[in-house]
Amino acid sequence: MINVGILGAGRIGKVHALSLKKIAGVNVKSVADPYLDEEWAISQGIENRYKDVEEILNDESIDAVYICTPTDSHADLIIKASKKGKAIFCEKPVDLDIERILKVQEILSVNKTVFQIGFNRRFDKNFKKISELVKSDALGDLLSLKVVSRDPSAPPRSYVESSGGLFLDMTIHDFDMVRFLSHQNITEINAKGASLITDYSDIDIDTAMITMTLENGGFAMIENCRATTYGYDQRVEAFGTKGNANCNNIFDNSVEVTNEEGTSSDKPMYFFLERYEDAYYQESVAFIACIQDKKAVSVGIEDALESALMAFAAKRSLDENRNVRINEIREEFNIKVK
Repeated sequence: MINVGILGAGRIGKVHALSLKKIAGVNVKSVADPYLDEEWAISQGIENRYKDVEEILNDESIDAVYICTPTDSHADLIIKASKKGKAIFCEKPVDLDIERILKVQEILSVNKTVFQIGFNRRFDKNFKKISELVKSDALGDLLSLKVVSRDPSAPPRSYVESSGGLFLDMTIHDFDMVRFLSHQNITEINAKGASLITDYSDIDIDTAMITMTLENGGFAMIENCRATTYGYDQRVEAFGTKGNANCNNIFDNSVEVTNEEGTSSDKPMYFFLERYEDAYYQESVAFIACIQDKKAVSVGIEDALESALMAFAAKRSLDENRNVRINEIREEFNIKVK
């Protein structure tokens, strides 16, 4: 039996707890949150309920922890959990600072810690299929990749102020998708963005268009927006020399109604909790399997670092209105150039 402790029991912490309870051989033994919903925790049969995460970190019976706390606490908690010998699942991002991510990477390596980063979209069955098609050469040489990611409603100003900005908070998932779907790293980025629909233009953008050059010379593009009028817009298209593959939005139902007024269908699922419900479950299945079978994770600290480098390059491109090479960012932090 693998005993798991949940650090942070907000919206995403609860999602992970519910997913873990469906997996054989797993016991969600403990949860810690300064504002813990005791009623919820009791209803889920969680034995130990704390206000302080240190209670879980110091519990030798806990085999693995899920870090679902605010971003600014992630790195410290990863380091503490690694030193305690826990397997670690952490929500993105690891940190907003590249040097801190590198420090975390070093400690995880020294302690040989099982570590998985929460890039859940890799576990969506449709995106996985496109990734497999590209890898198998079914589409031929990849010429272009397009990722559309638009949230249904903008977060409050208070959230944006501590989020690290659009690229590190929202686009970081899409940067990882580009790498996952293309099976390539990015060599160069050009980012454009503006605040067009929100009232926090003084601190962040809400709409962005990012173009990237792939290692093979092909191109990738990401479209982001903090808010739509029609739900959670998540689409992907991969175009190669042998064909094209695309993944459209997921709907609550697939019924189309046609009458004298035209053809209509349901809106896309409203938010990520609904759209990626199965992906959240599958990423936990994969994480637990790595612990049980003592095998390497499929998405770890290296992937977290690569996406952060892309986010930093995008921010510099936006600020300085120029193309930015990823190796330019690597060199600044003495990271091996690829």
